[in-house]
Amino acid sequence: MLLRRLSTGRAPARPVRMSWSRCVPQPASQPFAAHSIRERMKTIKPTNEQLDTLETVASGATVKVKAYAGAGKTSTLGMIAERYSTKRGQYLAFNKDIAAEAKRKFPRNVMCQTVHSVAFRATDKALTARLNLPKERPHLLAARYGLGPVRVPTIIGKNAELSAFQVGRLVADGAARFCRSAQNEPEAWHIPVDEMITEQSADELRAMLLPFVVRHWNESIDPQGKTAITPDTYLKTWERSRPQIGADFILFDEAQDSDGLMLSVLRRQEHAQVIYVGDPYQQIYEWRGAVNAMDLIKARECALTESFRFGPHFAALASRVLNLLGERVPLRASPT
Repeated sequence: MLLRRLSTGRAPARPVRMSWSRCVPQPASQPFAAHSIRERMKTIKPTNEQLDTLETVASGATVKVKAYAGAGKTSTLGMIAERYSTKRGQYLAFNKDIAAEAKRKFPRNVMCQTVHSVAFRATDKALTARLNLPKERPHLLAARYGLGPVRVPTIIGKNAELSAFQVGRLVADGAARFCRSAQNEPEAWHIPVDEMITEQSADELRAMLLPFVVRHWNESIDPQGKTAITPDTYLKTWERSRPQIGADFILFDEAQDSDGLMLSVLRRQEHAQVIYVGDPYQQIYEWRGAVNAMDLIKARECALTESFRFGPHFAALASRVLNLLGERVPLRASPT
């Protein structure tokens, strides 16, 4: 076996320093002024791309709209909402500020919420009450499970020691990644092992820790538990209940930041038309398990490429950058 647990009484070999870090998006410094979609619709003349999008949405099919920066995404969603004024709409976003901004802008037939807000309302209050309990630190979690430090070989030929804190963190992170996935049960690949660890050793480490990840998940969904859960815990229990969102159409904003869990929820909607909208080049939630859903969603596709935010020179520069990333559809500046 490549893995060997270390007793706490034995002096460990000098470890290779290894760390895991997250890039957390910072909130916008100042929200832009809100105007109702209904008022602005009186003065907005749809572009040809917006008209094409409205026509595609009117077919009733599942639609994904690739919208570049400043290309009228919000006004397009507003036009859809206005055209569906006699239907119940549900606007979904990950970010609380974005959902609040949408609430101020969209007509009353559209409920604007975050994904977590919808899940929270549908979850047993005995479970969500655990959000306010004390958090269990990773080293205490490891100790409760009888896990100590672990020494593993690395790809640079040296051994690295994972502390009890790091081992406990792997268990907690494995459960967290599972919560953001479409799987029904935790799997070994949910455990995020550092790439510096050799492949064989990483596989053994995951196999060793998987039973503890399963245990941690099962403890997390117990309403009688004594430690805090995360919002993703109740989000996962909601997804596992196969919910049907009470709306005739769903506007899923910032779809590029979706994760496997939300794609699973939306694919299962039997009575609502789903319209995904996003920019694959503005993904900011990759650190929390987001995938680039714009590439994974199978739906009729529309594009908003005419930007009202940039002039022709900047649009040309942005198009060259996009081309380097493999994008063949250029960003165009609005002629007005």
